[in-house]
Amino acid sequence: MENRKVIVIAGGNGELATCLIQELSKQDITICIFDLTINRNLPIEQFICDITDVMQVQDAFDKVFACYKRIDVLINMAGVHLRKPFLEIKSEELMTIIRTNIIGSFNLMQSVVPYLKSGNGGKIINLSSSAAYDYAENTSVYAMTKSALNCLTQYLANELNEFNISVYALCPTVIHTQRVDENIRMYMSQTAKEKNQIIEEYCDNLNGAKRMLQPKEMIGLIEMLMGDEKNCMTGVLFPINCGSNMRI
Repeated sequence: MENRKVIVIAGGNGELATCLIQELSKQDITICIFDLTINRNLPIEQFICDITDVMQVQDAFDKVFACYKRIDVLINMAGVHLRKPFLEIKSEELMTIIRTNIIGSFNLMQSVVPYLKSGNGGKIINLSSSAAYDYAENTSVYAMTKSALNCLTQYLANELNEFNISVYALCPTVIHTQRVDENIRMYMSQTAKEKNQIIEEYCDNLNGAKRMLQPKEMIGLIEMLMGDEKNCMTGVLFPINCGSNMRI
């Protein structure tokens, strides 16, 4: 058991995380999830953890290490989205997204590093967003938090390099999830437009390929980055945006 790689996925109940877990479960590794709720459909180790509470985060990592004697990879997929005009954003909405996307990510990374160091290194993979550098309407505050995550990723890549710890950020364009479909259905109820028309109009200015990503398109890159090899890509912000460039 102690020879198996141990992967911690924060935000493990999300749709992208679930897709990743299904693929990783085929490998001889141990997967642990941190999230606010337990997913009874996932037969893996799960820990209820509010990442904005540093004590809960530290306690969850302590329990994982006590059980498996090692932690090799943190995949940080926890986060909240806010799509709203800047002048309409309330202070409580601002603090909620900052606490989760910035402070929560900070708590996760600072808490896991001692365990990665004790195992002579490891990987931290953060889920960021192309919104950090590729304009998307009404996402100013969300983009701000992802820019902060990208900056922290690159600084930690340098600071932790001497400990054989690699840090990366994935910056995808919009991923086609059930939440996106829910938003499309809501828009359909408010307009006379059909689903395909809404998707076509939305994707027209989204990226070079004019389409959303599918969750499975992210998996191969994550699997490569969490491999055993130390590589020169630490600190890289991976754009996964179908050839998109900044458009305003």
